[in-house]
Amino acid sequence: MLPILSVVHKAWKDHNESRWADRAEALRPILTRFAITDDVVEGSEILERVSYEQLVAGAGRLLTKLRGADRERLANALAQEGVIARAMRDTRSWRRSRRAIAAHLLGAAAVPAAMPDLVRLTQDRSEEVRRVAARGLGRMSDGRGVRALISALEEPRVLSQGTVGLSMVRMGSAAAPTLRDALSSEDLSVRGVAADVLGHLGDMHAVPGLIDRLKDDEPTVRLAAAAALRRIGSPQARPSLAEAALADDEPAVRAAAVNALTALGPSHSLDTLRTALTDVDHRVIRLAATGLAQAGEEGLRELRRTEELGGAASRESREALEAVAA
Repeated sequence: MLPILSVVHKAWKDHNESRWADRAEALRPILTRFAITDDVVEGSEILERVSYEQLVAGAGRLLTKLRGADRERLANALAQEGVIARAMRDTRSWRRSRRAIAAHLLGAAAVPAAMPDLVRLTQDRSEEVRRVAARGLGRMSDGRGVRALISALEEPRVLSQGTVGLSMVRMGSAAAPTLRDALSSEDLSVRGVAADVLGHLGDMHAVPGLIDRLKDDEPTVRLAAAAALRRIGSPQARPSLAEAALADDEPAVRAAAVNALTALGPSHSLDTLRTALTDVDHRVIRLAATGLAQAGEEGLRELRRTEELGGAASRESREALEAVAA
C-alpha cells in the first residue's frame, strides 16, 4: 500500500508543479507589460486581473529574468499593491508550497525587509523551502545572508554545500569579507566552501588566507584552496603551491597545485614542474607534462629528454609534445 501511495503523491505533486508553471508562464506577458509601463493606473488594473497565487508565482519567475529599472519597477509595484507584505506573511504559512513560493518572490524582488524571513526559512522543516530561501538570499547580494548560509551549512543535513556555494557566488563581492573570516572556521565544510567561493569570486584579498589553507589538516580544504588560488591567479601563491605540488600527502592536492602553477605561468615554475614529472601519480605527471609543454623551449627540451629516457613519464611527455605539434 505504501509504495502505491508514494507513487500517487509524486504524481499529484508533479501535476501541481506543472499546473503552477503553466499559470506563471501564461502570466508573463501581463507582468512584462506592467514592468515596462509607467502608467500606475494601468498597472493596478493589470494586477487586479489575476489571483494572488498566480501573481506571486509568475512575478517570482519574471523577476529573476528582468534587470535594472524594469526589475525595480515591477518590485516596487508589487510592494505598492500589498503583494510583498502578503508574501512576507506567507513565509509562516503551514503550507510548504506557499512558504516556498513566497521565499522565491521575496528573494527575486530583493526585499531588504524580508531578510529575517529568508534567514529563518533556511532552517525550515522542508528541504525544498530551505533551498529556495538559500537561493533567495543569494539574489539579495547582502553580506548578512552569508552568515545565515554558513550557519545552515554547519547544521547536519540542513543545506548542501552545493546550494550554499551557488548562493554565495550569486551574492558576489558582498559575500567576500565574511567568507575570508570563514576560512578559519572550525567546521570542515565551511572552510571548504569558503575557499571554493572565494576562488570563483576572484577575491585577491583572500590570497593570504587561502595560502594558509594549503596547510589545512583536511585534504578537501587544501584541494579547494589550491583550485581557488588557480582561479585568482596571484603570483604571491607560487612558493606555497610549489611546496604543495611536491610535498602534499594527497595526489589530488599535488595535482591541483601543479595545475595552479601552470595557470600562473609555467615558465616561472620549471624546477617544480620538472620534479613533479617524477611523481608516482599519473594525474600529477600528466599535468606537469602539460605545464612544461607551455613553458617554452626549456620545458620542451625537458619533455624530449624524459621521453627518450623512458619510464613512467615517457608516455605523458610524448603526448604533451604531440599536442604542441598538432
